[in-house]
Amino acid sequence: MDTPSSKKFTLKLGTGFQNAKVTNSTGSRYNKNTVGRIIDHIYCAGLNNRPNWCTVNRYMDLSDHMPITAQWNLDALEVPAKKLLLAENNFVSHNRFTVLAETEIVLNELCVGLIDTV
Repeated sequence: MDTPSSKKFTLKLGTGFQNAKVTNSTGSRYNKNTVGRIIDHIYCAGLNNRPNWCTVNRYMDLSDHMPITAQWNLDALEVPAKKLLLAENNFVSHNRFTVLAETEIVLNELCVGLIDTV
């Protein structure tokens, strides 16, 4: 979804999400060796300030998408403990690379899981 369409969509949802504006790229999709429209976005809610920076990493060749990273000052952010307890089982990560961060997985176990999914 391009940037104007994604902004319209989030406004329709009424969630109060804010788009973290990417500063170093106009697009993040390859189309025959050219960069097309931006299709990956970072949206946030509940933060009082804009991100310090939000950039596209053009040198990471993981797929046809370029990863977007952002950084916020979270010193003043307070998350109520009651909300955390209510939502503790609802946190979901759709990051397919999180398995690489888990250091306690045995290598054979990791390979078996990889072969099963491919």
